Amino acid sequence: MAVFRVADRRRRRGTYDMIMMMAKYGNHHLGDYDGVTFKIDADVKRYFDEEGWDYRDVVEECRDKDENVPFLENLIGSGYTIDSTGGRVSYVDKSGEEIVIGENEGPGGFSYPSYAGLFERAVKDFNRCLDSADFDDFLSCVSFGVSSVEAYLHQEVKVYNKCHPGKELIENKQNKVSFDDKIDKWIPIMTGKRLDKGNQRWEHFKKLRAIRDGNQAHVKVAVLGANHHRLGKLLNCFSTGVAGMLLSLHVLFDDHTTPATIIRHAYLPPVEMIAAPA
Repeated sequence: MAVFRVADRRRRRGTYDMIMMMAKYGNHHLGDYDGVTFKIDADVKRYFDEEGWDYRDVVEECRDKDENVPFLENLIGSGYTIDSTGGRVSYVDKSGEEIVIGENEGPGGFSYPSYAGLFERAVKDFNRCLDSADFDDFLSCVSFGVSSVEAYLHQEVKVYNKCHPGKELIENKQNKVSFDDKIDKWIPIMTGKRLDKGNQRWEHFKKLRAIRDGNQAHVKVAVLGANHHRLGKLLNCFSTGVAGMLLSLHVLFDDHTTPATIIRHAYLPPVEMIAAPA
């Protein structure tokens, strides 16, 4: 039976970049509480120095895949347990719209119906696939992961439309817009910049999206078959093609609320096979 695992340590350069991304684009909320902002690398190093930490030591410690980044890593996910005693459970999304989760439902749990929740579900299936080496678990991971990328872009379009009445970017039954057109045409309108499509993140996202969009039965035969080495390579595409793509979009939209789990998985150490099929 094939079993996979994520390597214990990431490269030093990748760890350095991960910490910088958490500082500059993560959802640590230090700016809200302490007025701390990080614009350049020197700001991050200075902050750690003021807190009594040598930045080189922080990088070395955080090379361990399970080590949390001190001060900068928000460990709260999108799922919460709440107690609603006959009240209204809701949250306000990025566009300022109140989304009602439920009313008069009593105690219970909920997850934000957002790209973050989709990504967290993808991570669960990713971890399950490491142990099972089951292609169905991988397909579920890819489905939720690619959907999380699409959902993030949908969120940003919604925010843009609310802020630009009369200049809305419209997609409906009469006006279908492909995801590629949203990337190539809508993102420059919303940000004034273009997504870099000449890197590994875009290449791997396209590969995973093609698997998601294809007929699962045919994909299972054509893309993977019984080749577990191929599955290992595809699992490594999750870090770049899903988490990395989401991080690239957050940076492009100058979004400083990136969930730490997305940044962490964008710099995940490589997946390796530790037991081959008999």
